[in-house]
Formats: sequence, C-alpha cells, structure tokens
Amino acid sequence: MVLPKEIREKAKIRPGDKLALLSLEKDGAVCCLSLINVAELEKMVKSNLGPVINEAFQQSGGRT
Repeated sequence: MVLPKEIREKAKIRPGDKLALLSLEKDGAVCCLSLINVAELEKMVKSNLGPVINEAFQQSGGRT
C-alpha cells in the first residue's frame, strides 16, 4: 500500500514504522479501515488493559 507523502508527514509515519490495520464492520461488510502506529496501539492497550489485568491478578490472590 502506498501512502501519499502529505499523509505520511501529517501522521509522522517514518520508513520502517509498523502499522496495524483495523477494520470495522457494519451488517457483515467492512465499512471502515484504519491504520494505527503499532507503538501507539501498544500504549493504548497497556493503559486501558493494564489496570484491568492488575485488578484481576490481585483478586485472584496473585495466582495465574
């Protein structure tokens, strides 16, 4: 996939950056595609799921 230079510059996408492709469906068909920088996606997942995982771990008494 080729992204125009203007878009890459606005999104601060550099050569070698890894991007995740996310899709949204409506009525069983893909209606939207979104590219997210993998490093940013990782930060979002950690900040949102980290507290949930920590709480579950504490409630289990530290058992895995």
